[in-house]
Amino acid sequence: VALLNFSMNEDAFDKEKIRHHVQLCDTATHKVFYDKLEYIYVEISKFNKPLEELDTLYEKWLYALKNLYKLTQRPKELCDKVFDRLFEEAEIAKFTPQEMREYETSKMAYRDIKNSVDTAKREGLAEGIEIGMNQKAQDIAKNMLAMGLSAEQVAKATQLSLEIIKNLSNS
Repeated sequence: VALLNFSMNEDAFDKEKIRHHVQLCDTATHKVFYDKLEYIYVEISKFNKPLEELDTLYEKWLYALKNLYKLTQRPKELCDKVFDRLFEEAEIAKFTPQEMREYETSKMAYRDIKNSVDTAKREGLAEGIEIGMNQKAQDIAKNMLAMGLSAEQVAKATQLSLEIIKNLSNS
């Protein structure tokens, strides 16, 4: 896909159309060379619909791409969620070099904190699972002791230490 900010002015193109689908063909036979390879040219400079008359998402994108540089604020017609990233990037692109350094530093700090929190969550989850499994093994051991199995048999079956099993039988 090629977004053009000028008109192609090619004889093969319909002068009224904005979007052109082009395929490679053999010049001798005029047969399409490979039907899976297609080029799409969008002549954004030809799009002249006013903001109030935009009907489709496609038209909104054409308007946004053509007029973004002169917008001082985001128009209500372009408040669809799909445009969020475009306007965020446009704001960032206007930063001064100092603002860009501050932004990058802030982004790095955010990522560091997020990574620390994510790591802590993973470690906490693993620790919680381990504690839960240990508690379950101790509950099973108590039941086995209550059934009259020896401390050695319970230790072997639950893989808990003999010391833990003896403490459980005394509690």
